[in-house]
Amino acid sequence: MDLKRFGATRKELLTRLWISLGGLVFMVGGLVYRGLPTHPGGWEAVILAVVFFGASIALIARRLIRQEHPSEE
Repeated sequence: MDLKRFGATRKELLTRLWISLGGLVFMVGGLVYRGLPTHPGGWEAVILAVVFFGASIALIARRLIRQEHPSEE
């Protein structure tokens, strides 16, 4: 059974990729503007954002490279 036909389309994956990249850009921009966090809670937020957006980018890029998405008809 071909499960690729149930996944997100290429357009949707590209949209998710751009949103994740935008999230990382906004986070870096906030760090540049406000400076590095000084308390553990600030570092926790930064680390969680990097892990979330980084993992999203990696997984989406892998699906795009392997072409694991249904064809757009």
